[in-house]
Amino acid sequence: MNLKILKLFFLATVAGIILRISDYAIAYALIKSTGELSAIANTVGVILSIVAVVIIGMKLRKEYDRKMFIKAATVLVVYSIVIFTIERIAQYFNSYSLITYRLCIPTEMFFPIDLLLMQINIAGIPTWVLFIPSLFAPYLFVLFGKKSTNSNSDVLSI
Repeated sequence: MNLKILKLFFLATVAGIILRISDYAIAYALIKSTGELSAIANTVGVILSIVAVVIIGMKLRKEYDRKMFIKAATVLVVYSIVIFTIERIAQYFNSYSLITYRLCIPTEMFFPIDLLLMQINIAGIPTWVLFIPSLFAPYLFVLFGKKSTNSNSDVLSI
């Protein structure tokens, strides 16, 4: 297996750790100063997540073309779907654990999508349905990809 594909997963994990620590710090500061969490925490989380996606996308743009971004994002999407399934099963059996919570770290930068969708959910859509867009959010990294340099190899020669 080409380990270059896993670079996006590794960077997403590092970003997830940083975002989680920043969430804790923001929550601590808000609770200490105001006694409650507010929309400020969500807004800062969204901004930090967007910054993380842009930084990772720009960093990997030097190494990845669109095909590589699709392959690397697919690894992250499959991981997200597996973790989402484990999480749903664990919640069904009332056994959600800290391990499950920590397994979500590589997908942490896509959680603001869930938060935003839950805030605008006026139709009463089940919350698990609202999580689906964030499962496929790693494909946003394809926007940072440059066209592959060897596009002629994709054309069948007769």
